[in-house]
Parts: sequence; C-alpha cells; structure tokens
Amino acid sequence: MTVTLSDADKRILRAIQRDASLGLKDLAEVLAMSSSTVWRRVQELENAGIITGRVTLVDGEKLGLDVTTLVHVNMSDQTAEARA
Repeated sequence: MTVTLSDADKRILRAIQRDASLGLKDLAEVLAMSSSTVWRRVQELENAGIITGRVTLVDGEKLGLDVTTLVHVNMSDQTAEARA
C-alpha cells in the first residue's frame, strides 16, 4: 500500500532523519510549526507504520572500529520467513 504524504509530513520526516534527537519543541521550532501539530503528525506517521523506529549513529572510527565488511548471501528462498 502506498501512502501519500503531505508537504508538512515530508518536512517532518526530513528533519527527523537529519536529527532524531530533536525534542518536540525544537522540532516544531525548526519546522516553524506548532508543537501540537508536529506531535499529532508524528503520531499519525508512527501509527501508519511510516516511522518504525529511531536510531543513534555511532562514529566507528572514534571507537577504533575501522573495519568495513561486505557480505554477499545467496538464498534459494526469498520469503519474509527465510529472511528473518
């Protein structure tokens, strides 16, 4: 199912993807929207399954994790169950 997003929803998603640590008040300020509007729209995006979680990105080099690994997997079955 394809969901059609409003321009405001797209702006919210872009802002959250840039910095998911922004609080509601700061997010509303960045977007020039009211806090209640941003809160309601974020809730709707979460309930629709468009926002599925929030992550923190870590700088691996600063932790001494400077190895990059590429993995190639061949699967005979491409179902969701096989990928789980």
